[in-house]
Amino acid sequence: MYGVGGFNRYFLAILQQVSIPSFGKLIGYVGGVACTVCSLVFPPLMLLKSSEKGELAKWEWISAKLIILLGLGLVAFTLLG
Repeated sequence: MYGVGGFNRYFLAILQQVSIPSFGKLIGYVGGVACTVCSLVFPPLMLLKSSEKGELAKWEWISAKLIILLGLGLVAFTLLG
């Protein structure tokens, strides 16, 4: 039914779930960090890296920096809270 490779993957998945007692919390932390970084940190960071000096207005530059700091603060809150 599973084949040799399928059985090995199935066995490793069971072993991982048994060996990590709170696997759901670990997945929650990984998901919280990844979603926050992908949605709040990367877009303004890419905007700042792709724009040339003087191309952005002062308020755009400041708001992008503040959004990055907000995203990093939420990542820290996710990990510590």
